[in-house]
Amino acid sequence: MATFTISRHELNSILNQMSAFVNKFPKIKAKEIMLEISFDKTKLKMKVPECTLETQCVSTDKGKFSIQFMYFNGMIKLTEDEMITISIENNQITIFQKNFKIIP
Repeated sequence: MATFTISRHELNSILNQMSAFVNKFPKIKAKEIMLEISFDKTKLKMKVPECTLETQCVSTDKGKFSIQFMYFNGMIKLTEDEMITISIENNQITIFQKNFKIIP
């Protein structure tokens, strides 16, 4: 299992910066934009079209997954947790105790 932990404040800051790029697209297209997240022991990399940002994180291993940007951004905005932990195990992502299947 690979997990990473990051502060909500730092993650919101990155997502806000990325929103400017996502919002350049028409609404129908923007809803479909995928956010690619990859991480290793100390670094989190997030990518949408025309924008790639990196920051520090704490991780147990390396991993990578994609999720709809607007869906992920909405989940993060709703949480009040100060620290956010996301896990990947057995082709499944866990965010806030919600499980999502990933396609290998």
